[in-house]
Amino acid sequence: TPLPIVSKDGAFSLPATAGTYPLTVSGPGFVSTSKDVTVQEGKDTDVGTISVNPGRSISARVIDEHGAPVAKAVVAAGALLTGGGAELYIKDESIMAKDTETDANGRFVLDGFSPAPLTVIAGKENVGRSESVRLPPSPESPTLGLVLAATASLQGKITREGKPLPEAL
Repeated sequence: TPLPIVSKDGAFSLPATAGTYPLTVSGPGFVSTSKDVTVQEGKDTDVGTISVNPGRSISARVIDEHGAPVAKAVVAAGALLTGGGAELYIKDESIMAKDTETDANGRFVLDGFSPAPLTVIAGKENVGRSESVRLPPSPESPTLGLVLAATASLQGKITREGKPLPEAL
């Protein structure tokens, strides 16, 4: 279970029973770092200094079809964004995904990504959705422009040999 640690010098101390545990350090502005820690019965364990890397950020301005900034649009980015169409993305199913809302000027920053490929998308109910943007692997922090366009629906039925095919992708 994630446990927030707040200290001015980065130090932490947690009670733990004997065993091996995954220790993950994550937070805004840096790439999450993980390591396995083995705690021995009756002994304190010093995990040493854990250095983190600043990571990649994505910044952009979200506008509507007429070029006006869109405040409070949701922007999501991640290695894999999943969704069913009704929502921008599904947090629990998406991989290494983060989201935020745009400010009054339609701007946002998402940070702490690794240099892996990323997909970025934005949307706001009753305004529209942007096309998804695929960013190649890179340590660079790009600045994008995302345009929200009105959406419509597409419906159909997938069959095989005349019978409905459930759970098709």
